[in-house]
Amino acid sequence: MATSVGVRSPYWIESDAGATANSYKFQITIDGTLTYTIVKNASDINKAGIDVSELVKDYIDIAYTGSLPVGTSVPTDWGIDWSASIIAYTGEDATGSTVGSPELYSTRDAYLGYAYYSDEEPEFIYSSTTPLISSYTLWYPESTSGYFYSNEAGTITRKTVSTSATSVSAGGQTITIKRFPCNKYDDVKLVFINRYGMLQELYFFAKNTESTSFTRDSYKANVFDYAGIYEKESHQVRNFNTNAKTRYELSTGYISEDYNEFIKELMLSEKVWAHIDGEVRPVNVTDTNVAYKTSVNDKLVAYTVVVEQANDLISSMR
Repeated sequence: MATSVGVRSPYWIESDAGATANSYKFQITIDGTLTYTIVKNASDINKAGIDVSELVKDYIDIAYTGSLPVGTSVPTDWGIDWSASIIAYTGEDATGSTVGSPELYSTRDAYLGYAYYSDEEPEFIYSSTTPLISSYTLWYPESTSGYFYSNEAGTITRKTVSTSATSVSAGGQTITIKRFPCNKYDDVKLVFINRYGMLQELYFFAKNTESTSFTRDSYKANVFDYAGIYEKESHQVRNFNTNAKTRYELSTGYISEDYNEFIKELMLSEKVWAHIDGEVRPVNVTDTNVAYKTSVNDKLVAYTVVVEQANDLISSMR
């Protein structure tokens, strides 16, 4: 079983080859191909290290088109395999003789998970057996199926929530399924990359509104012709670069405190999609502040989140 690491947080590799080592060559292999070679001179204690997370993260690009690939395993584009070797040299800039044998980092899996600063370790190492969700209570509309991911003895597996499920066993835990009753509003499902680098569903059950925000530039034009004559119907102030984006204000309705962690991860997610009017739309969360609610302080817990489509209303692709 390969070690799995989250590369939205730092992951350091380092070497201490001894007092004769004055430089190190780091070789990073991604999906079986040597991709990076980095040379670094040793510190004053003859050690050297690099953070590989940003290098590895560049090769993970999660796509979502509205449904997941067939099968229960994690899609291949959600993570990559990487390994590393570190060679020490007696001279600077990887010159001179090599010192000892290369230090090897065996193949590791990388996903877009992350640690919090308050965690005991800055690195994010996946547990071999755990649900890959941060709260063990999930909310779904009545008679609606869904999914989430779980690490089952080192194998990441998609777990299915059936239309009538009240609980699901995953990663040695029982996941409670709560149902929001039918109401006059259409449910809106957001899909986002959660703390574990997995796609996760999050439903908003209450009132949702749609609006459009417009942007434009303007300039003052010369409306005279060659003879110094103009028509009063001419635009002296003219708009250009006019475009717009669609925004959605989504409300959860009254739910439990279990949503708190999911809302935080939604705000931290770098990719979010919305299922609206039968379409999947890439969106970005525009809120920059959120107050986490508890039943003790707020009696009833509900959240409102504003998302904006991640594209212009008028096609402006270049």
